[in-house]
Amino acid sequence: MIWPMLETADESDVYVEESTAAELAELAELKELTELTDLWTRVLDELETQLLLEDPAAPNWNPPYDLAPMPESLRARAATLARAQNLTITKLRESLAAASAELATLAPVRQTTQAVYLDVMG
Repeated sequence: MIWPMLETADESDVYVEESTAAELAELAELKELTELTDLWTRVLDELETQLLLEDPAAPNWNPPYDLAPMPESLRARAATLARAQNLTITKLRESLAAASAELATLAPVRQTTQAVYLDVMG
């Protein structure tokens, strides 16, 4: 029977219940942080994979709609990734400029003057 046990409960039993509630809350917070860290780890893995492929034709990345703030433990990794992305962007811009310059030299020079004579013989 549970009721007689409740009637004889003393304060130490109540403290254990409060402690257990606090521990449960702490465990729930830890689980949420773990899930958030896992989500952010997957996001960073995806971005790093795109960066390693260096595919300028890759589709634009869109963050998950439910992405919460990044955990502090992953900020250094994200900062390193951001620097690597900026270097890749710089290299791509330089490559684009070099390709544009090469195309400009290969393009025929357009004649701005009109023809002076007409060859009717052939």
